Amino acid sequence: MRREHAACRPGGFFPWTDLTGSGASCRSNAGRDPFLPVERLPELAGYALGGRDPRDPLASPLFAGFPASPPVFFAASETEVLLDDTMRLVRRLEAEGVATELQVSPDCPHAWPIFVGRVPEADATVARAAAFLVRHLGLAGGRLTASPERSAGS
Repeated sequence: MRREHAACRPGGFFPWTDLTGSGASCRSNAGRDPFLPVERLPELAGYALGGRDPRDPLASPLFAGFPASPPVFFAASETEVLLDDTMRLVRRLEAEGVATELQVSPDCPHAWPIFVGRVPEADATVARAAAFLVRHLGLAGGRLTASPERSAGS
């Protein structure tokens, strides 16, 4: 796992992977993120679940299996309530042999990339996510090419 603690450098996106709300950051970061108040999580989970069990893997990917998953990029802020959702899913994927890249940024609100074009941290996050895609999709000069992994088996 590649982990970078850099002031909102390029990154990926901040998943909600556990609708049970059991991540420690739901408590430790309560009140620290102005965009995602922890007291709203049960209400939002209720909308998403429609009466289903919050441990249902279709609703909470943390409880799913990931056979033959492609590489996955993650970014989260140290101050957001979903930080542990990201961290636990990264560990789960790596345990299944999935290549992951993780960026943990300090002092960014949940969903900071929505400010692309307005906030340098958002621009950097989107650029890093794009670079990840270019590397893992075998893109060169805007064209799809065979990645080393695909070429090796051919």
